[in-house]
Amino acid sequence: MPRLPLARTCRPQRFADVLGQQVPVRALGAAAVSGDIASAYIFSGTRGIGKTTLARLFAKTLNCQAGPAADCCDTCSSCREIAEGRALDVLELDAATHTGIDDIRELREAAQYPPGRDRYRVFILDEAHQLSQSAWNGLLKILEEPPPWCVFLFCTTEPHKIPATIESRALHFSFRSPTPAQIREHLARVATNEQIPVDDDALDLLVQAADGSVRDGLSALDQVRALAGGPITRDAVRAALGLVPGEAVGTYVAALGSGDAAGALAVVATLDEEGQDLRSFTGDVLERVRRLALVRAAGAAAVPGGEALAPAAQAFALEQLVFLGRVLDETESRLRQGGAQRALLDLATIRMTRMAGLTPLAELVDRLGADGPGPGPGAGRPGGGPGGGGVRDAAPRSPQRPVHAAPPRPSRADAPARAAAPTAGPTVGSADDADPWDSGEASAATPAPAAPVAIPAASAAPAPPPTGGTLLGRLVDTLAEIRPAAAAYLRNVDAAEVTDAGALRLRLPPGREMYTAQLTKPATQDALLEAAGRVLGRPVAALEVSVAENRPGPRAAAEVPGAPGAGGNGFGNGPGGNGQGGNGHAGPGNGYAGGPAAAAPTPRAARREALDRARKDPLVRALFDQFGASFLDGQLLAAPGIQDDVPPRPPFDAQEE
Repeated sequence: MPRLPLARTCRPQRFADVLGQQVPVRALGAAAVSGDIASAYIFSGTRGIGKTTLARLFAKTLNCQAGPAADCCDTCSSCREIAEGRALDVLELDAATHTGIDDIRELREAAQYPPGRDRYRVFILDEAHQLSQSAWNGLLKILEEPPPWCVFLFCTTEPHKIPATIESRALHFSFRSPTPAQIREHLARVATNEQIPVDDDALDLLVQAADGSVRDGLSALDQVRALAGGPITRDAVRAALGLVPGEAVGTYVAALGSGDAAGALAVVATLDEEGQDLRSFTGDVLERVRRLALVRAAGAAAVPGGEALAPAAQAFALEQLVFLGRVLDETESRLRQGGAQRALLDLATIRMTRMAGLTPLAELVDRLGADGPGPGPGAGRPGGGPGGGGVRDAAPRSPQRPVHAAPPRPSRADAPARAAAPTAGPTVGSADDADPWDSGEASAATPAPAAPVAIPAASAAPAPPPTGGTLLGRLVDTLAEIRPAAAAYLRNVDAAEVTDAGALRLRLPPGREMYTAQLTKPATQDALLEAAGRVLGRPVAALEVSVAENRPGPRAAAEVPGAPGAGGNGFGNGPGGNGQGGNGHAGPGNGYAGGPAAAAPTPRAARREALDRARKDPLVRALFDQFGASFLDGQLLAAPGIQDDVPPRPPFDAQEE
């Protein structure tokens, strides 16, 4: 007669022998003593932790001839018949094979008859989640109004598949996996009773193979005993269960930490040549990374044997361990689905070793904070606002290019003074280079020096009071610190000045009259006056908000009724011919004659004209102010006939700052 496996011979026969399920055992024992028995129970939990075993023990306790009691005697005829599976009043049904409504119909018919000898007729449905929807519907009525002698026990590993209408009619007990220490103690006790010599290291590997399941641990012990043929050692467990050597896992993890892709790939190649299970190896590495992360985050006391892992954990940053765990989890899931396991693990290994050479994000932020400008006006956003006034840092777009700080954008009122003032010393570029709307052609024409030009402090003339664009930009930055919402409204202003009476005057461009009410609100007005006081260094008396007039520009051509186009941009209604020297169109009706023919503009002038049109467009200005952009080139805005004459600009990386 073949020997029974340990998972059957060592199955608990009383409540007292159940491992790690104290709450369900105590509740079921109390119900058996008091006689307060529900019509249905649901036992849910992972595999191999005693759901079906506890259902049989509850049936024994209910029908024990020595009862009612909190536990069965395991000696009477009822207990023995139920344990051997030949009791007529206890029916165990495998729901995985009896899933239809016909099986449930037979069960309902059997439930109508009282038990022949015992006190209760117990129906145990194992793998109950596999019942069909029609089978569940057939159970609804009998569960709602059951006979007084019927008890239904549903065992499942997937309780979410049980309909809510069934669960609401039953008592649900959620089983938990025993702790590794409890499983280890149980396996040691079974090995002693079965006279199986096993050392402590082998027990640790058996507990790891059990993975929270008592039945899996007993099956692993049974398999190792059959293959070892003697004392069970650590090597015997690895050989019998196909476990990857711990040294390989440690070497692989160390290679990941040091960024040694060649060393990590060599470990994978060796395991593949030996025929090891790469998915099992990935799971072992994931467990090692988890333990290292716990030691790194909570100290050596967080995991058993943490003192031995502490030196290895210090070689990793916590963020790196979390990243490794995520990649290993994804890889293990993909390996479980099949496919090219070696290729998947090799690519994941290369990806994880690349992580070791990356700089942590926090360190990069610290470096940028140390190299960037300190807090102050204009540091919050590029260009210091729509009116200029802030220092614009040109971040290097490649490591070889030097960083140049463009000067603040001066006000347009200062243009004549700039044109008349002589330049002393080397210059970086024209004043228009700092304009965020400029095309940068002056920078392209005038080469930038290799290093920023430092002007001595002694030769610097005292700065005049901030006016125009400089004042507006500093107001925006200062107001952003006081009241950010008000700063968003202030960005729609195109000019700011201080009157002789000491009032702050703001001017809105045409089409933005709606911001007048927002800027004159009491809270916004107080914040504006406070910001102006900080910028000017003196209190400001009042605030004035005005809207610029929308004045139409002069006509380019004289209006001549009925005259044919003689050149320029004349146009008319009706058939006619093209004007000479321009685009004028003449006809017998009312028309406008073009002016005198003008010479074709140069590419530089055409580009400048396009930039001027863009600067005057409120929508374009709003977009550039919103995103802090700079207008680099006006070539695409030129007329089609002129655009062809514009020489192509060099690549961006080739342009000089």
